[in-house]
Amino acid sequence: MRKVLIVSKTTLLSILIFLTQFITLPYFSWYNAVKYITIVIVGVYVVSRYKYFIKRKYFLINCLSFLFGGMLLWSSFQNRNQITTRNPFLAAIVFIALFLTFLLFMEIMVEKNMVQRVLNVFYKVALVILIINDLLILAYPDLYLAYGQNYFVGTKFEVVYLHFLLVCLYIAKNKENGTKNKAAILGMLVWTFIIGVLVECSTGLVGTIILVALMLVIKNREQLFLNPVLYAVVQALCFGFIFFCEAVLNNPTVENFIINILGKNATMSGRANIYIKVPMLLTSHHAWMTGFGYATSYELGRKL
Repeated sequence: MRKVLIVSKTTLLSILIFLTQFITLPYFSWYNAVKYITIVIVGVYVVSRYKYFIKRKYFLINCLSFLFGGMLLWSSFQNRNQITTRNPFLAAIVFIALFLTFLLFMEIMVEKNMVQRVLNVFYKVALVILIINDLLILAYPDLYLAYGQNYFVGTKFEVVYLHFLLVCLYIAKNKENGTKNKAAILGMLVWTFIIGVLVECSTGLVGTIILVALMLVIKNREQLFLNPVLYAVVQALCFGFIFFCEAVLNNPTVENFIINILGKNATMSGRANIYIKVPMLLTSHHAWMTGFGYATSYELGRKL
């Protein structure tokens, strides 16, 4: 008797969501079409199961998410004619649709006790995609030049970020059953560092070190890192960095690390020049309240 491979609806949706939420595939011209189709498919699934996420415990996060989405759409619409490389309003619509469908999908999975299955699917998809990506880097190291300096999963930053995500997914999916293999985690971290070297991404090198440090700290302070206030503080500090980055980068120790260890110039490849001018941008035309819309930072930075 022939065996029939049966793939559940949850697995298929999880695959589609991962392929459109966490990666880009610049080598395929049809990728954006898949992204739009996924929004429709997952959107229909989510709306048809609305009773799962209209519960009181999701009220605050859902209200804040929809408020964020509305503010981003309004800001992007206001600035739709000031950006030439892409339409920030249309880009914002796609981003918000992906963000909200993912959020509501995961809330449904929580209610159905299927988060573990989703994490397993995410991990397997990420692993397969990264195997393809890394093999292409090793076999055809100059291939990315033919695609606007994009690798199989996007820019060099997206390459190392996806490796970070793979490590986190591995830890998360094995957390419940306590079967995580320290050797496997170490191997993934070492490989992430190597990939960072191969794609010449210092963010990947520094990020790997930071990730290891965080893993060691979280092991003994797990409850602290489960507190959303911590992440709000971190976000505030990251945003505030633009106001004191000049003082930090002028520190001899920091300057020596950037120049001699990372092999970058003191302006961090021009980022510091942008950071210094960001406060001026934010205080012009009430931008500190409205912003400039979605996906506009690159073009704005080049205009400074």
